[in-house]
Order: sequence, then structure tokens, then C-alpha cells
Amino acid sequence: MIHEYIADALRNIRNNRLRTALTMLGIVIGIASVIAVFTIGDGLTAYVQNEMGGFSSNMAMLHIDTSITNERFTPEDIRLLDENIPGLAGASFDLESEGILTGKRAAVDASYTAGNAVIKRYVSNKMKYGRYFTEDEVENHAPVCVIAARDAQKLCGTEDAVGQTVEFSLQGRSKTLTIIGVRENYSEAILTIMDAMSEYMALVELPYTVVADLTNMDMKSGVQEILLFGETGSDSNDLMRTSIRFWKNRHGVRDEKAVMSLSMADVSGEIDTIFAAIKAFMSFVAAISLVVGGIGVMNIMLVSVTERTREIGIRKSIGARTGAILVQFLAEAMIISFLGGIVGVTLGITVAAVACYLLKFELLVSPSVVVLATAFSTMIGLIFGLHPARKAAKMKPIDALHF
Repeated sequence: MIHEYIADALRNIRNNRLRTALTMLGIVIGIASVIAVFTIGDGLTAYVQNEMGGFSSNMAMLHIDTSITNERFTPEDIRLLDENIPGLAGASFDLESEGILTGKRAAVDASYTAGNAVIKRYVSNKMKYGRYFTEDEVENHAPVCVIAARDAQKLCGTEDAVGQTVEFSLQGRSKTLTIIGVRENYSEAILTIMDAMSEYMALVELPYTVVADLTNMDMKSGVQEILLFGETGSDSNDLMRTSIRFWKNRHGVRDEKAVMSLSMADVSGEIDTIFAAIKAFMSFVAAISLVVGGIGVMNIMLVSVTERTREIGIRKSIGARTGAILVQFLAEAMIISFLGGIVGVTLGITVAAVACYLLKFELLVSPSVVVLATAFSTMIGLIFGLHPARKAAKMKPIDALHF
């Protein structure tokens, strides 16, 4: 019986192709918008998270508000934090600025990160050649550095530049550094940001003591900012709270706002929240389009009921039940919405594929979103097709035959 209703519905749809296509337009636009928004959003989220993966996921930053306290993070604080905070892989000074690196092949602008040996965890790129500097080398002011493979190629003419030297210039003073390690290249996002700052920007990591020597910085008096690195699986927010409490107790600082903190988990959470809000807003806009499409389905079904009044009268006069008429018209409305959903899904994936290709994101199509969108479009047909179907089902045979 059901297959007869479906066959009849498909026959009516084929007989009114243009009208059906125009009716489905709102459904198509709504579903295509939902699919495109979620697919592009998932691709963008994955891209950002992947690029953020270039940084340690268990890293946190502590920054002292100098308007509240004159206390600083000292070398002794770093040592005591390392020894007393459970789950902490290490704490490090965080000195960052720009200088110039000169090798035998080129001289380039360089962004440096200087700290303790634990800043090896600052980024996730693995060592390609050589090794990272040790804590002994930090304490002994060893003139060593670690650079990326592309910078080694640029400066020395080869990626395996371990053992070669470069001249590091900072604030008018220079020091010869020995390259002891070469990292795999950084992510495209990091390199794009670096190169946007200069025609070519190298990235170099070195002991903070080397930078302190070049700039005459008295590290014993302390600095405003340090980095914390947690062990794998540790809670970076918990490490921040514990470390701040330990430092405040040691220095007698009582103001709750004296130390500001930020973890990569916080950054990742903020990004997820922003993308979720964007998806929710765009889904709301798409839902409006679906409602408009549903009204279109109801309108065209009312027209169809009016056009087929005599047919309804004849069918009821020869014994067709009210339920059969209801199901027939509901089936037609749901098929129209279902077909609109299929076309919308196809269009949405196509638009998302083009956008992801142009933006260089990975195309991530969620099967659950596709299924839910298609099911929702079919439900639109059921909801908005119910009134016309009931109107057709409730017709009296004699009135329908006289129409």
C-alpha cells in the first residue's frame, strides 16, 4: 500500500517539475547552508587546532602585574617551582624579541625565544639533527642555539648545519653561536606570521643567559613573565593555580590579581567557543530559510489539494479511507522535502569543497550532520504537509465531486 502512495506522489512530482523545483528551493538553500557552514567550520577548526598543535598543549604563561607588586620571577623561583610543583615538567624564563642572524650564506632577521632547557617543549616540532641545549649549558652561558631546517638551509646552505656557526646580533652587540640542533620546519601558519613581519624571518632558540649577556640584563633581580610546561596528561590550569599560589606564598604577595595567567587549553577553549557561536548563528539563519521552504511546501500542497479535489471525491466515493488520503498527501510533501534535502546536501558539500580548496583547509564532512540535515528536511515536509493533507482527507465526497 505504501509503495502505491510513493509511486503516486512521484508521478505528481514528475508532472509538475518546475513547480516542484521552485517549491524545493527554500529547503535546498537551508540545507545547503547548514551543510556548508558545518563542513567549512569543522575544516577551519581542524586547521586552527592543527596549527596550534605547533605549540605545546600543556604550556601556560604567568605574567606579573607590575602596577600591583614589585616582586619578580627569579632564578630561585624557577628552581623551586621545578622541585615542588607536581606534574610540572619544568618552568622557564621567557625572553622574546628580534635580532639578526648571519651565516655563511645569508643574513636574516630573526625572532628569538630564550629560556631554560625546558623550552624545548615550547613547540612540538621534533629535532631533525643534533640535540637541544642542556640546563648545564644554560647555567654556563654556553653560546649555542637551535634553529629550524629551512633557516639552516638559508643561512648555511644545508639543513644538517650542526656544528656550524652563526653570528647573532642584538641591540648593537654580537655573539658567535654554534648550531647544536636543527628542528623540523615550523607549521605554515607560524611561518606565514613570521614572514609577514619581515621579508624573511628566522626563528632561533637559545639559552636565556646568552641574551642576558648581550643585553646586560640582571636576571637575578627577576623578570615579569615565565612559562610553565606540564607533563603529558597534566592539567595546565591546575598547574597554573598551584604555581601562582606557591610563588605568592614565597614572596608574600596577597593580591589575587597580581599574577595573570593564560594556558593553551584556555586559548583552545576560546577558539572552540567562537566557532561554536558562529555555527549556531549561521544555523539559525539557515533554519529561517528552512521554515520559509516549509511554508512553500505547505502552500504548494494546498494548491495541489485544490487542483485534485475531484480526484479526492472520486477516490473517497469508491471506498478510499480518510487515512489513505492523508498518507498520500503527506508522502508527497515529505518526498518533496526529502529530495530538497538531498539536493541541498549535495550543493552544500560542493560549496564547502570549493571553499576549503581555496582556503587550503581539509574537507571534513560529518556523516551525522548530513543524516540529521536530511532527516530534518523530511520532517519539515511532514510538519508543513500535515495541514494540506488533513484538509484533503476531511473532504466530503459529495462536495468534492461537485467542485
